[in-house]
Amino acid sequence: MSGFDRDQVFVVPVRGVDEGPGTNIEKPSDILEQLRNFLMNFQVGQRWVYREQLRSNLLLKLAEIDVDLEHVALYNQRLADAIQRRPGEIMPLFETAATQAARTILFPLARSGLAALAAATNEDGTLPDGFEKSDVVKAAEEAVTGVQ
Repeated sequence: MSGFDRDQVFVVPVRGVDEGPGTNIEKPSDILEQLRNFLMNFQVGQRWVYREQLRSNLLLKLAEIDVDLEHVALYNQRLADAIQRRPGEIMPLFETAATQAARTILFPLARSGLAALAAATNEDGTLPDGFEKSDVVKAAEEAVTGVQ
């Protein structure tokens, strides 16, 4: 026991071991971020499963997505466990994450387009000659549909 008398700090984890950044599933904001990342980044082979499903459903004007819980478990086991333990809390967050992912898919240039619009304005807040707000909307539509 003499080792405990030194000037050292000893730490004992109370809530478990932290598995690193992005693994916390206690705060709703962390859960929302992980769910959105799952929808946008989960792949089987070279296929973006849920990103493609969201995009095709949006084009068909269907506001739904089918998620396989086994895919969630492959992506993040703690997140899948939380969904099973607390579905009433997690499912509304999943819906919000799906809505955010859908907006990202539909309007990928919205943020950069608005930044370009803000940068293009004159000092008095007016647009330069030949530049219209609709140019940003057209660019976003072209990016989503692939039609010029």
